[in-house]
Amino acid sequence: MKGIIKQYRPAYFSGFENQVNNFNSIDELLNIDWVKKFTEDKHFFMFSISLAEKFETQHHLMAEYKNGESWYVVGSIDKDTCKLSDELPIFDKD
Repeated sequence: MKGIIKQYRPAYFSGFENQVNNFNSIDELLNIDWVKKFTEDKHFFMFSISLAEKFETQHHLMAEYKNGESWYVVGSIDKDTCKLSDELPIFDKD
């Protein structure tokens, strides 16, 4: 599996440049420093992948907390080059 993830920050964050990283496996993806940082919160539950149709060209890597009660977008991944749905649970929140 080859892919590229682009870091996501909400629009109200300014003065930061979102990082872009290549990865060749799910392990490499989840061990990127800024991705792995999401696991440091004691309420971290799991990573999942959003396959929502409204995102025409991208999937979103999600970090879920408190048994899936809250979540954050970690980054976007081009859905044509990477099939993470085979590796991660599907994010199914509306």
